[in-house]
Amino acid sequence: MTAVPDLSAGTCRQVPLRLLPDFFPDRGQSAEPAKRVCHRCPVEAACLAWAIERKIDDGVMGGLSKDERREIRRDARAKAAQGA
Repeated sequence: MTAVPDLSAGTCRQVPLRLLPDFFPDRGQSAEPAKRVCHRCPVEAACLAWAIERKIDDGVMGGLSKDERREIRRDARAKAAQGA
């Protein structure tokens, strides 16, 4: 595993607390408000890579929802299994 990246410059760290629930949407709620914050972030790629590697299954990180990150991990496992 890689070291924890410096995510202190994350745009999400600057959002008002009232918007924090946008990063943890309930099933059926849109993750788009949080994703818009992520897409403006200078550490979006590092955040996403870290969340995928660490199997973080909560909230929006690196511009993707937990379901989208799970899909990436599932696809990577399938691809690795085909190559094995």
